[in-house]
Amino acid sequence: MCAMRLTIHRLDDWGTNEVFVLREDLVPVACGGNKARIVLKLIEDARSRGADAIVGYGNSRSNMCRVLAMLCAREGMPCTVVSPSDDGGARVETANSRIVRLCGAEVVACEKGSGVATVISGVMDRLSAAGRRPYYIFGDCRGVGNERVLSSAYEEVASAVCEWELEHGVAFDRVVVAVGTGSTYAGLVNGFRARSRDAAVTGFTIARGKDACVEALSRFTDRTVDIRDDALSGGYGDAPQEERRFLVDAMARYSVLFDPVYSGKALWGLNRLAAGGGIRGERVLFVHTGSLPLAIDGLEGLDG
Repeated sequence: MCAMRLTIHRLDDWGTNEVFVLREDLVPVACGGNKARIVLKLIEDARSRGADAIVGYGNSRSNMCRVLAMLCAREGMPCTVVSPSDDGGARVETANSRIVRLCGAEVVACEKGSGVATVISGVMDRLSAAGRRPYYIFGDCRGVGNERVLSSAYEEVASAVCEWELEHGVAFDRVVVAVGTGSTYAGLVNGFRARSRDAAVTGFTIARGKDACVEALSRFTDRTVDIRDDALSGGYGDAPQEERRFLVDAMARYSVLFDPVYSGKALWGLNRLAAGGGIRGERVLFVHTGSLPLAIDGLEGLDG
């Protein structure tokens, strides 16, 4: 069972569907978001393996890197972030990247591509030579080996949702979540199946097409997955005007911030699915995986 309680409340009726929201943006550590639960699991696993330093890979403005930097600082563990540039070589500073720096994490710049594994291996070797026992959050230098740890946090969340349903006399027909790397989605799928719950788990991919997303998920689960890419629009980070207008309206209507890259894109996809009759008469739980820094940065993108 999750150490941190769930915050679930009713959001609205969309057509004949009743929509609830799981507020992971309110997780009370490291500015919230789904990565907070995941990183706590990674640090726990690192400690159990005798590690005393953490190495992560991802853009320094990502939620994962922000949470790694904050929680490693709290735990007194050195943190190194291997951070690729954006396409085209740009490096944009955001609230997340400032937090990474202010929490004392070392940021090692790299370029995307086949050389990333070499950079990660170099960082791990350097830390080992300095007497540290480093732990790479994705397993080996090629990002394989820690799938079970990454998905375990949301297996526990799925179990906690089942307990919430029993306590409140509510049964969800469908759970909806944004899908990036896939560990949160897969954890939910695995967790519900472990509890013999037959609720559909629908994922809206925010970074790649459906087929590529399904293939990536096979690392984390052997279950059948339900992935939609009809909210992807032009690709990762692309927020068309229709999505922007929807998120501004949602902010005013529900007093909740949804960033336009992750949770907001999935919520927009769910809204379109309901409006188009793709789901009818369902009780839906939307998992708001976002965090406050990213949502605030995302407000700038809603102005246009």
